Amino acid sequence: MSRVEFEEEKGSILYGHFERSTDPPQLVKWLLKMGIVKTMAQANAVILISIIVLLIATVYIVKGVFFKTVEPAQATLEQDL
Repeated sequence: MSRVEFEEEKGSILYGHFERSTDPPQLVKWLLKMGIVKTMAQANAVILISIIVLLIATVYIVKGVFFKTVEPAQATLEQDL
């Protein structure tokens, strides 16, 4: 039997040329620029809370539309005679 030898892997072909960015994401930059937050930690907290609130609102709306648990407002007519 012949002996199989492999070349040493020096790095992944797909990801070998990329380096991790130290720049914050654009949304964080925008929150800092607009003065809404003062630190990156605050910006991350604002983004996380926004996502949670929007997710809850989406679930409430979808649940109401598909399962008819949200009652439409009843129009009332008041007649002053």
